[in-house]
Amino acid sequence: MAFLHGKNAQEAEEKILNFIRHHNLCVVATVNSEQKPDIALMEFLIDQNLEIIVGTKKEYQKYKNLKNNPHTAIEIGFYEDITIQYQGIAKEIPTTNLESFQKNNVATRLKENKYLGIENDLVYFKITPTYIRYTDVSQGPWQHFEVIF
Repeated sequence: MAFLHGKNAQEAEEKILNFIRHHNLCVVATVNSEQKPDIALMEFLIDQNLEIIVGTKKEYQKYKNLKNNPHTAIEIGFYEDITIQYQGIAKEIPTTNLESFQKNNVATRLKENKYLGIENDLVYFKITPTYIRYTDVSQGPWQHFEVIF
């Protein structure tokens, strides 16, 4: 159950979900083994439970970082007056579910097939939210609220 400051939790989650669904890029922050920050611009999917799904390759730094420390921070909508700050815990999607996942989720959300076939070595992480902050600075006074899971 979500804990909310300033708004009805269900209404807030719907507003967050509607905003995120209009975006396909996010900045994902991780921490490397030396406890130094690392960020990456990534395409993503979002499900009905506000869980974010990202894909990467095992040789990339973000894969190593998420396997070592699954806590992550994400920014969505950074190029406009509304932003989402998202914190969560990443878990790798098992390879036994990967082919079905790709066909049912990746191809339907992303308009390209670059994540299927050719890029078979991609692995996916599902990030479960622990905290989301919605901020709208396009109007005065600024509107913001937080959902804590």
